[in-house]
Amino acid sequence: EGEALDVSADRVEVDVEHGTAALDGGVTVKFGGMEIRCPSVRIRYDRSPRVSFARGSGGVTAHFQGIDASAATMEFDAQARTVVLHGAVRLSRGPGWMTAEQATVDLASRKVSLEQVKGSIPVDRVHP
Repeated sequence: EGEALDVSADRVEVDVEHGTAALDGGVTVKFGGMEIRCPSVRIRYDRSPRVSFARGSGGVTAHFQGIDASAATMEFDAQARTVVLHGAVRLSRGPGWMTAEQATVDLASRKVSLEQVKGSIPVDRVHP
């Protein structure tokens, strides 16, 4: 019932008593049309069990709506339905790109918000 956080990894260690899971090695996480890859993810879940929070580290790459992204870390908040990329964030789509200190992806509205941004956005050529 509801959406699932689809995961794959080389190794998974689950701590049922504390409601945590550690995924290591070639981790892939998919949710809400976003795919994230990184070396390590830590997950918190409730007794249902339903994921409430996930944090990826070790260098993150993500793909969402034709946008490729990279960052040092990511945090997924299931209740807010957001993914926040932190540290040396780079987003690219076609020839356009932006760098930021932080990018927040709202999976419900499909909007991306950036902080401390620099970039290059292509402009249509005007033909005489």
